[in-house]
Amino acid sequence: MTVQKDVKERLIDDIEKLPAHTKLPSRTELSAQYYVSRQTMDVVINTLCREGYLYALRAGQAPMWRIPRPIL
Repeated sequence: MTVQKDVKERLIDDIEKLPAHTKLPSRTELSAQYYVSRQTMDVVINTLCREGYLYALRAGQAPMWRIPRPIL
């Protein structure tokens, strides 16, 4: 298993425990929390956005990552 796949699975497990639309920590903070480079975390977050686990909102210059509301 690659580092990216491992981090992706761990992050999915963690975000599924949170309420929908929860703001996640910054990519830098997530990188430190999961012990990976910022570049690796960027790839993981972009993958999760493409797969519908996360979506990004722009507030000024800083992106905010949030968990989408479950589909009913």
